[in-house]
Amino acid sequence: MSKKWIALLDGDEEDLFIWNTGINWFANELELKSFIDPNEFLVFARQLANGPSLIIIDGIIPRGDELYWLSKIKTTPFQTVPIIMLGGDEIMLNKEQFTRAGATDCVYKPSSFKELQNLIMYIKQYVV
Repeated sequence: MSKKWIALLDGDEEDLFIWNTGINWFANELELKSFIDPNEFLVFARQLANGPSLIIIDGIIPRGDELYWLSKIKTTPFQTVPIIMLGGDEIMLNKEQFTRAGATDCVYKPSSFKELQNLIMYIKQYVV
């Protein structure tokens, strides 16, 4: 049986390292796959028998295009997959707009290892 997997849409290699470490330590029953481009994610995920159990969007979508990509993902076979938006104050100020567009939740990007641990424990509830 293959592991459930999380799609991390993030273009920052340092973030990928941090997330991989966190998943390995606190949720090693899950696999993390990262994508720099949302189109790359959609093409890859459509080729698999089992899609992602959770989608995390963090900083790869050009500013202002987040709502477009949320809407686009919600028209794919992954429309029921929970989507967590990570970010700073800008994301949180628009949380209502993002959740109306399909985000399951919007949360602050972790800034410490303890915050990462807490966030991973939190998002595990959404893994389908």
